[in-house]
Amino acid sequence: MSLAADTLITVPGGTSQISKLNVGGFASAWSIDGITNQPIFFSQGSDSHTEIFVIYIRTENFTLITSPAQWMCLADQTLKRADQLVPNSDLLLAADGQPENIESIILGRYNGQLHHIAINTMELKDKHLIIANGLVCGDFVLEMLSATAST
Repeated sequence: MSLAADTLITVPGGTSQISKLNVGGFASAWSIDGITNQPIFFSQGSDSHTEIFVIYIRTENFTLITSPAQWMCLADQTLKRADQLVPNSDLLLAADGQPENIESIILGRYNGQLHHIAINTMELKDKHLIIANGLVCGDFVLEMLSATAST
């Protein structure tokens, strides 16, 4: 996953900016069975202040700045890339299990750092859904290794 460096990721005991998460630490993984703590085995950021295209996602309660290839979890627990989301049609899954209507999606330039983390293992069968700014989305393994994805 590629998220703005100041994106808050749910971790044991609260939240932390994604850019401050290190290998060996833990992030909270979401699944239908509940939230579990999973080890971070990859954490890397882009060059500082590189201007790139990103997707700005806004719901009633949350905002997220992400790469177009970011997998987002829909309320029906299927996955869809950020660049394929449809405002006022797709419903994102919030960490509390509630649906979040997408009010707007904007493709734009971002002059800042993106950061990526991967949790658990390199196996796609393992848990790779994390919570970013209150929304459930895929980690970097899911983004990099999935041609198509499902939960």
